[in-house]
Amino acid sequence: MWSNIGHKFNLFAISVLYFATSAACQDVNMTIPLNATLTYDNKEIYGAFITLNGESHVQVNFSDIDKSLNFIVFQVHSHLLNISLNATVKEENKGMFGTNLGLVSFIDSLSTFHIVNANKNVTARVFISVHGYEKDDPIPGGCNMEFPIPISPYIIANTYPDYIFVDAAPPSTDKTCDVPLINSMAFYMMYLPDLNFYADVYFDGIRKMMTLKNIQKYGKLLPMSSWPETRRMLSAYPGTGAVYAVVATRVMQNETRYSVYVPSYSYGCTDVVEDGCEMIALLGAAALSGVFFGAIWWLFWWLYGIPVLAVLLPSLNLGFMLAAIFYYRLPGHQIYLEMDFNFWSIFVLVVMLTALAVVSVSYAANILCCAVLGAYAAVLSIDYYLGSHMKFILINVFRRAVVPHFNKAILAAPSPFEWRDFTVTLIWVILATLGFIFQHWYNRGRPPFPPPPRIVRPSMAEPTMYGAVEYFMRRERAPPPLPTVRRVQDERTALLA
Repeated sequence: MWSNIGHKFNLFAISVLYFATSAACQDVNMTIPLNATLTYDNKEIYGAFITLNGESHVQVNFSDIDKSLNFIVFQVHSHLLNISLNATVKEENKGMFGTNLGLVSFIDSLSTFHIVNANKNVTARVFISVHGYEKDDPIPGGCNMEFPIPISPYIIANTYPDYIFVDAAPPSTDKTCDVPLINSMAFYMMYLPDLNFYADVYFDGIRKMMTLKNIQKYGKLLPMSSWPETRRMLSAYPGTGAVYAVVATRVMQNETRYSVYVPSYSYGCTDVVEDGCEMIALLGAAALSGVFFGAIWWLFWWLYGIPVLAVLLPSLNLGFMLAAIFYYRLPGHQIYLEMDFNFWSIFVLVVMLTALAVVSVSYAANILCCAVLGAYAAVLSIDYYLGSHMKFILINVFRRAVVPHFNKAILAAPSPFEWRDFTVTLIWVILATLGFIFQHWYNRGRPPFPPPPRIVRPSMAEPTMYGAVEYFMRRERAPPPLPTVRRVQDERTALLA
């Protein structure tokens, strides 16, 4: 009996020792020296990757502090996995949770940072970076009034189905925000490769948007809109990743000082893992609307068959397409186009001028419009599976019409144009050209517009056999003979014959 109790006690002690040892192995302390040489274009003191096991914790301390430093920005980045960052200074705790985290710590009261991976049985690869700034450099997020942390040097990118909000707190010149900096924030964006959700590509993009030199080299400046200076609104392109950075500047007498916020990112969709950045509902709505309005216009042609009116619809559609391309590829963000009256007046003007220019040559215009629009409809399926952005030529116009505040959105400044877009555009041009040439060749020698189906539909012939009685009124009131014309029209008979 006593032997069994002793055996169980030994097993219990071994188990407790095993779990205690495992937990201890998860807690790691690391020390980062703050004595690296800084340049004007690169304020990064330290940057390295670490691996956090499930439910693990890393404590970061600092040593060899450079006396010229005034504060540091400690930032941590993970890919698609939320982690925690906490700072402890003078028994005061500050913490945040997410994928792109960062906190400010002043040298006179330097914090101890704690990185926690609370996910069970999930290993997180994390990139740690420390940036140092001097006394006259602006403090990123120092005049924060919205975010939960008093000094918030990070960027928040909120993704919605149609647009993305990129927000950052305004900078300051001191801890207390006694002198706020106005018109001192510049937003930048860098696209990641389309439909590429790999961690290495993500970390490479994040690291390129951390220093001023690389931001100006790889990033594109996002123009201001009527939103506050601290916000940018962008059109969402599901599946196209983008990294956002903000540079705060302070102009002094003889020089310009700056600081860089913690970069953030978005893939243009709310959940990459579950949703997959697809737009199935949009395709269904487009198909239903196309069938409905196509049937209405076909019925109009079947009843009346007026060539000018028949060409008017594809001409207006071609004008709509050209206006949408102009809006999609518009350089920068024009503030005067945020007013709906200005935008839609110019949009309708482009549509009407295009329609009037081509409707005067109805035969060639009909072939041209059908070739261009038909080729666009054909390449949309390729666009969907290839992951290019051709569909957003029309989607952005629809968003402008129905999505609230989309008039303030920046259409990706400029919209991405990679090899997928180039391939789909080239196929579109080739199909439209071949379609126009083939239809023009196939209809040579034929009348420009055949009669509508209502006129050429088959009808019963008059009785001519023995004993048949001809309609008396038709015989008495028969018109005089006309020049020889085909009695029954077909598709080769001119409409006005």
